[in-house]
Amino acid sequence: MNNQEALRTFTTGENFHLQHYLGAHREEKNGEIGYTFRVWAPNAQAVHLVGDFTDWVENQIPMVRNEAGVWEVFTSQAQEGQIYKYHITRANGHQIMKIDPLAVYFEARPGTGAVLTNIREKKWKDGLWLARRKRLGFFERPVNIYEAHAGSWKRNPDGSPYTFSQLKDELIPYLVEMNYTHIEFMPLMAHPLGKHIFMNLLINIVGTTAIGKTALAIVLARHFKTEILSCDSRQFYREMSIGTAVPSREELATAPHHFIQHKSIFDTYSVGDFEREVMELLPKLFARRKLVIMVGGSGLYNDVILKGLDEFPPIKEGVRESLNALYKEKGIGVLQEQLRALDPTYCLKVDMQNPQRIIRALEVCLSGDYPYSYYLQQKSTQRDFSVISIGLTAEREVIYERINQRMEVMLQAGLLQEIERLLPYRHLNALQTVGYREFFDFWEGKVSLAEAIENAKMNTRRFAKRQLTWFKKSEDIQWFDYKEDRGKIIERIETQLLSRA
Repeated sequence: MNNQEALRTFTTGENFHLQHYLGAHREEKNGEIGYTFRVWAPNAQAVHLVGDFTDWVENQIPMVRNEAGVWEVFTSQAQEGQIYKYHITRANGHQIMKIDPLAVYFEARPGTGAVLTNIREKKWKDGLWLARRKRLGFFERPVNIYEAHAGSWKRNPDGSPYTFSQLKDELIPYLVEMNYTHIEFMPLMAHPLGKHIFMNLLINIVGTTAIGKTALAIVLARHFKTEILSCDSRQFYREMSIGTAVPSREELATAPHHFIQHKSIFDTYSVGDFEREVMELLPKLFARRKLVIMVGGSGLYNDVILKGLDEFPPIKEGVRESLNALYKEKGIGVLQEQLRALDPTYCLKVDMQNPQRIIRALEVCLSGDYPYSYYLQQKSTQRDFSVISIGLTAEREVIYERINQRMEVMLQAGLLQEIERLLPYRHLNALQTVGYREFFDFWEGKVSLAEAIENAKMNTRRFAKRQLTWFKKSEDIQWFDYKEDRGKIIERIETQLLSRA
């Protein structure tokens, strides 16, 4: 059957050998040997071919859609044995990596990519057996048939299915003992989704400041051989290192990190920008790694990746300007009182010392029909990955003591010198954060050094309390004591992975 007839019969439901049309097929075009790839995705905006031969998304190959919704491309770059997938842009703009449903071979678990394989012609050697079967009088003897699924009949202790060699050694003796005469296997195929149906997994590590999130993230990244995304908004800026507890060079070298000091304090950078950049990066990471780590204590930035950005009313003209002018003239206290009156619910979880957050909430309150907190998570965004959230916690006194100790370590590491260099830029939004603004008061002569240190510790403790309030509202977080054995946390995660098989 030629390709045109194969396509026609596919659309009419008469093509009973679809594997001969869809999937990957080795052929020659214009004197070049390569592979033609076809996949049915009628509602996709775009489909790209990615794989070992394209350096995955870096040099992805666009596919062309025909009238039946089948996307097709020929390339001579692909070689037998290489792994490939389809990078699909959905109708809503979301991008996702998909396996080839018509592939004939897949890479070893936990990978889910299809492997380019040329099916050789099979030379059957069962003539003697068929002749003997005929002489045995099959239709005249009692038949007892055992029906089995090769992938689930029995599994190894690690959860992996038996190989056919293992089945031969155990299944056949069992059938003989039970007086079965024949076995019928359910459909057989090499498929990766039996063990990892979640496809892409994001392990999300949360908790208060100074609780040990970074250390845990590194342990997990090394164990699962993957990369780390930071959603700590204080660590985005390259000019701020000591006061934001940026991972050390040694820690950064243990696993690839993203969104660490990738921006300048002079850049305008919002939570929406962060969501866009992360959602652009994740498909690239998931192309080769089925599991990625995200870590950070910024609740808003964490939630935007898990749930999406909330939809707010348009801001009325002049509102933002008037609020900024009010802050400049009368200070943050007036804004705090206004927010307490308009949205007391949001006041319970926002950093009330952060003028940027307060002004953002006020402009929504003054522009919309409802308080700012009403608009939070009014919609649910569909993500193309599963999530396991791990939280680290401790008794409040322990958290406070760790905060105090870390502040002393920061001071010894040169925090005052770092802040002194940033003093000319103290008006920037990036610097309106705990652990910096308290020392600006010292450099301006408003408080003593001892008072600045104590204020920084106190406000950091308050910040930690707000972090706990934010994260404790989620029912999906699995909490562990900060001293919990890392091996037990890994064991818990791996148990959940197996449960999804």
